[in-house]
Amino acid sequence: MHIIDANWLNGSQIFFNLAVGISSGVFVGLKTVSKFINDNKQKRVEIDARKDFPREKLNTRFLLVDTAEAPGKIYLIDKDKKTRHWIASASTMQDLNYHWSDVNRISKAEFDKYKEGAAILTSGVPGT
Repeated sequence: MHIIDANWLNGSQIFFNLAVGISSGVFVGLKTVSKFINDNKQKRVEIDARKDFPREKLNTRFLLVDTAEAPGKIYLIDKDKKTRHWIASASTMQDLNYHWSDVNRISKAEFDKYKEGAAILTSGVPGT
C-alpha cells in the first residue's frame, strides 16, 4: 500500500496549472507576434505593389487582365519583366486602387507569353 502525501498532490497540481498557464500565454504571445509579422508583411507587399505598379502606369508599363478560360481571375501583367502576377483577392484590387473596369480580356496565347510571378495579396483571403 502506497501512501501519497496530500501536500505533494497539491504542489504537483499547482505546478501543472502553472505550466499550463505559462504555455497558454506563450502560445497566445506567439500567435500575436505571428499576426503582427504577417500584417506587416502584407503591408510591405502593398507598399511594394503600389510603388512598382502605380495606377498612373496602368496600361503603359503593366496591364490588368483576365482570360476567357479563367474569367474573373485577375492578373497583373508586368510588360517590362514579361511576368504575370495573380491579384489574389478583390480587397487587394481595392487596396491598390484598381477597378474592375481596368481589366482587359486577353487570349490564352497572349497570356501564356508571360511567365508566372508571385501572387499579390495585400489583404483578404486568396480567391475571394
